[in-house]
Amino acid sequence: MDLGCGYGIFAHLLALSSPAREVIGLDMDPARIRVAQEAARGRKNVSFACVDLKDPEFPLPSCRAITLIDLLHHVPFQDQEGLILRCAQALQPGGLLLIKEISSFDDRDKR
Repeated sequence: MDLGCGYGIFAHLLALSSPAREVIGLDMDPARIRVAQEAARGRKNVSFACVDLKDPEFPLPSCRAITLIDLLHHVPFQDQEGLILRCAQALQPGGLLLIKEISSFDDRDKR
């Protein structure tokens, strides 16, 4: 599952790299989801849905892996821990949670 998938670039990569893999991309921007869905037309192992990931009532489906690629900086700080906990709860035993985030840290800041 790719949370905050945007146009679905990473979700498409995951789906194309393994036809046996089922990939779900979720994002709150309907225009981006439409683009992702259009690009997925005809492929059965990738799907996309428009959801508000900050909504604690939205149940994340059980899965083997969850990616959050450049998503957390869009989530209010007070909601980040809850989203990460929900991800951990949705993971199957031995599952993988991959978080990649933009950083403004620069080695020059150490001076």
